[in-house]
Amino acid sequence: MTPRPQGKRGKAIQWTDEDLDRMAEIHVTEDTPLMLEFVRRYGSPRLMALLTAAPPDDDEDEAANA
Repeated sequence: MTPRPQGKRGKAIQWTDEDLDRMAEIHVTEDTPLMLEFVRRYGSPRLMALLTAAPPDDDEDEAANA
């Protein structure tokens, strides 16, 4: 384990509620194509298959649980 540096730390950022709300938003329509392109270039084939898999059909889930 390495010791932590004993230097000065910067001032803490004072976030407003509006700042936190804005940063927490998920922009699905804008972010999804960018995320998929990143995974195509740098991700594994398994991750790409997972992200592009179709969601399970609800009817199949109900039949399996019956």
